[in-house]
Amino acid sequence: AAAPFVVLAAAVGGAVLIYKKLGDTVHAQSEDLLNSRQWWLDAGDAVASYGNQTGEAKAKLEPYAATITALREQIQGEIEDLGRRRTAGLVGDEQMAAELATINQHKDGLIQATTAYNQQEQAIVDATAASYTASNASELLTQKTANFGGQASLTEQDVTKLGEAIQKAYADGQTALQNYASTQSTFLTGVEQRQQDHGAKIAELEAQKQQATTDEQRKGIDEKIAAENEAYATEEQNQASSYAAQQAAQRQHLGQML
Repeated sequence: AAAPFVVLAAAVGGAVLIYKKLGDTVHAQSEDLLNSRQWWLDAGDAVASYGNQTGEAKAKLEPYAATITALREQIQGEIEDLGRRRTAGLVGDEQMAAELATINQHKDGLIQATTAYNQQEQAIVDATAASYTASNASELLTQKTANFGGQASLTEQDVTKLGEAIQKAYADGQTALQNYASTQSTFLTGVEQRQQDHGAKIAELEAQKQQATTDEQRKGIDEKIAAENEAYATEEQNQASSYAAQQAAQRQHLGQML
């Protein structure tokens, strides 16, 4: 009798998984957009470089790396949120311009934080590695910061493209989710109907048992009740297995679309 509830829990979990996949898709689209900007990649390189530091150098670089990480998370979150709301028609042109200006201010802050990290890292290199001459150090710093100024800011066109990608992800996911929900609804309706039918049969047999006048009659009815319970349990198990297989196939299909 517990099988339907177990499968219901699995169904709810499947729906949550679908929404998570949609969220992951939006996140991936925003990463593609940001990875097209050199200042974003340079900031990521700084964080990766920090991960390779040890000892005193790591302690000195920690506040710079923490600032870079926080700004990257903030910018990506703002881009994803703006893309979703723009797709839903919740952001007008004036508000779009204002929010983009704010995001690009944060972008400028990220560039400054990355430059500060690189300068501090270079100072550590200069102090600890005699093999780095002054000219080599200058060249390295120039390579790390040369591309910052020439990188385009995030634009309305960028957010529009992100919105289109989000819209497609949700459209594809909605179709799969509707199919998923339809299968779930059909299964749960069947569970309820079979429970009612089973309950009615058992009630009828119990009534017959109450009217029985001999032990032999009551024994025969008990056997019918046992057989009905066994048949019901077997049918529910078969239906649950079939439903689980259908939902697994639909979740796989959704993953392929996204």
